[in-house]
Amino acid sequence: MKKIGRSFPTSSQLKTYLENAGFVDIQVKDFKMPHGPWAKDPLMKKVGAMIMLMGETGMSSFPG
Repeated sequence: MKKIGRSFPTSSQLKTYLENAGFVDIQVKDFKMPHGPWAKDPLMKKVGAMIMLMGETGMSSFPG
């Protein structure tokens, strides 16, 4: 993201966006998430594989 001049939104920024859109009683929960299929836990392995796939396919939509 830094290479294309963008930054990752923080949880507080995302909460502000939701509040500005009219949502109320927003709860923010931060947690670690794998970015590839190398986690030991089978569920996290699947989650990581999907995150990696979304990153690979979605990156083409960013200019640069």
